[in-house]
Amino acid sequence: MPNYSDVTVTITSTRPAVTQIGFGVPLIFSTSGAHDYKEYNRLSEVEVDFAQGTPEYAMAQAIFAQDPAPEKIAIYGIAYASGTDPVTDLSDALNTLVKSHNDWYFLLCTESGAAEIAELDSWVSGTNKMFFTRTTNQADPVNYNSERTVMFFGTNADTEYPDAAWVGRCAPEPVGRITWKYKTLEGISTEAISVDDLETLHDNGGVTYINKFGTPQTSEGIATNGSYIDVTRSKDWIVAEMTKQVHELLFSVPKIPYTLDGVAMVVDRVKRVLELAVDQGIIDKDADGNGLWTVVPPSLDEIDAAKKEQRILPGVYFEATPTGAVHGMEITGVVFAS
Repeated sequence: MPNYSDVTVTITSTRPAVTQIGFGVPLIFSTSGAHDYKEYNRLSEVEVDFAQGTPEYAMAQAIFAQDPAPEKIAIYGIAYASGTDPVTDLSDALNTLVKSHNDWYFLLCTESGAAEIAELDSWVSGTNKMFFTRTTNQADPVNYNSERTVMFFGTNADTEYPDAAWVGRCAPEPVGRITWKYKTLEGISTEAISVDDLETLHDNGGVTYINKFGTPQTSEGIATNGSYIDVTRSKDWIVAEMTKQVHELLFSVPKIPYTLDGVAMVVDRVKRVLELAVDQGIIDKDADGNGLWTVVPPSLDEIDAAKKEQRILPGVYFEATPTGAVHGMEITGVVFAS
């Protein structure tokens, strides 16, 4: 949909970081021909438009095979031939798409060539979305360094689509409630990878699927720059929810006065979102159960006159501590001889 936003929410992160609702909606970007944006609730619906054996069908199958699985997916397509058409056709098409259909979060693509991945990696960097892709080469993830691009290595990645399966498994989970590591994926083969190679893959920002203590599971929960997928998704949720809440304030009252009372109205909405984030497990609590966040309102006396003339309120600032997740443990104990 068009961006009519009067509210800009920016979050910075100390780690190397929609206005949309669809944080559980994956988009399959097809290159086999023009296909208008369409949403599907089950695999049988996809088969009407994409026959079994097509990449689109196989990716949708990988998504819907998971438990839980998303309530819906979306597919959008253009006619694109790798090595023949300009790779910028991909980003141009997505730029066109989001003007009318922006209510999705996870970008998947039928293409997995180096040029296409690089183009989509560049495109997603300017959005509040995430791009999940795949490779059959363990060395590929080192070529990317983004909190918004996730690369899944698998020997059979080009036929099993582990990137789609992983999104299918985790997309329906509430934001802030899961880590993307330790997830079992239906229909995906585990990799026989050495401990050293796995460590190198993680250091390079890649993820794979392994069998650990008899349980198949995703080996990590990171993007190509090493940041955690759940943290980026949580930040994006805060941006979206805060933008929505402040917009609701703008059109639900006669006006927000440019006074201390008006600032307090805005700050109250920011605090509401941060409390929601605490309840959802996105923001941490202290020992007394209080959310670890602070909001600092702007000083009206220090706001530039030009901003006041433009009726823009700058300088509402907040900080928050994310909950994170446990990805390893160190346990020390003593066993007493009898």
